[in-house]
Amino acid sequence: MDADMEENRPEKEGRKRKRSSEIAKQETDRKFLPHWQHERTWLVYDTEQNSMFCTLCQDLKMDNSFTRGCQSIRLIRIREHEIEKNHVYAVSQAQRSCEQWEIAKRNALLQTKIGVLNCMNMAYCLAKEDVAMAKFPSFLSATECLYVTDDLSKTVNIGVESYRNELKAREFIMCLADVIRDSILEDIRLSPAFAIGVDESTDISTVEEMVMYSWYLKNGIPVTTFLGLYAMPKADAESITRTIKETVLNYDIEESRCFAFGSDGASVMTGCEAGVGVRLRNTVEPHMLAFHCLAHKLALCTKSAADGIEFFGNFDTILHSIASYFSRSGVRKKIFLDIQKALGFESVIRIAKDCHTRWLSKGFSGESVYDTLPALVEEFRSSAAHSDIAKTLLSHVTSVEFLGTLCFYKDILHKLNLLSKCFQADNIDFEVAADLVQGTRVGLEA
Repeated sequence: MDADMEENRPEKEGRKRKRSSEIAKQETDRKFLPHWQHERTWLVYDTEQNSMFCTLCQDLKMDNSFTRGCQSIRLIRIREHEIEKNHVYAVSQAQRSCEQWEIAKRNALLQTKIGVLNCMNMAYCLAKEDVAMAKFPSFLSATECLYVTDDLSKTVNIGVESYRNELKAREFIMCLADVIRDSILEDIRLSPAFAIGVDESTDISTVEEMVMYSWYLKNGIPVTTFLGLYAMPKADAESITRTIKETVLNYDIEESRCFAFGSDGASVMTGCEAGVGVRLRNTVEPHMLAFHCLAHKLALCTKSAADGIEFFGNFDTILHSIASYFSRSGVRKKIFLDIQKALGFESVIRIAKDCHTRWLSKGFSGESVYDTLPALVEEFRSSAAHSDIAKTLLSHVTSVEFLGTLCFYKDILHKLNLLSKCFQADNIDFEVAADLVQGTRVGLEA
């Protein structure tokens, strides 16, 4: 029996060698399946070498079959590699690097976002204060100087470098304007009713322009807002009406909810046959109210009443001459202020200049002359010897007629200025306006 076993041993060993060679051949003949790389971004297959590699282990210069090239193309070999210690370590290092990269990327994006927001806020503040956008870079630099750090050698950047220029500032303003305009228009669309107010004028380049405002209700509270400035081909009723209707249509506002129209009272606006108000009433809303601006109407009434008194015209000329006397000479202005201090004035007062296009300027001018009359007399008296203008003004300001008119002027216009300011409030209804007018009448008659 032992002899039989000895005879069969070479045969068995031959079969084992044959089976081993067949297994080895199967190992090398196996094909790499692409879906093995699913969720295994580190797995790479080299077709020329017929080998699998692990990029994570290669990056960390590990020593294993997958860094040298695994030629056993089997899924079980991949799974065995996944639980090897050096591969697990390589994976943890790669995850940590990814997390650090994500954190750095988020921080960079956050800093960029903060920088852009800082630039937008600065541009918005400059626009609100009517500061030229050319000052945008210098204002950013000045703001950065306000930040103090522990290391004084380091500077704080509050804006993104590529956005620190005038062109980007203008882009910011345009973007912000679009957002603000959309918000305002949405509020107007949601309002149960709204009104339109316009005023036309000619700019310095003789181009006819029209400014447009809107009044509407937001949560039951009346709101006044600016809609836009529009170039006009002609400042006639037809062109103004067409521009108003096109603007309302372009803004997707239901024009039938426009129940009031306000203007400066010019005939082209309030004409009873072909004025803008009549045209809007005929084509938009038959019950639309067309009214004249109360503050403007008050100014016209005041001017009309003053034109009926002969000396008021001379009085206005004298006030204008007094203001010009000081505005054209810095020396006279300084002497006048020194005289006020010497006479014990609590605060230095400058002579306000009358401007026919400013409703409140006449009252301010009269009040400034009234409050500084002793100093004016002293200045004109001391300068009369060598100045014919001062001599003439001295004779005017010391006359009984001028002094009586000045007291009357101050008393009347002070009350009318208060009424005008109330009329210029953002929101005022007709009932309140009627009470204010009645109260002013009582005060004038007292």
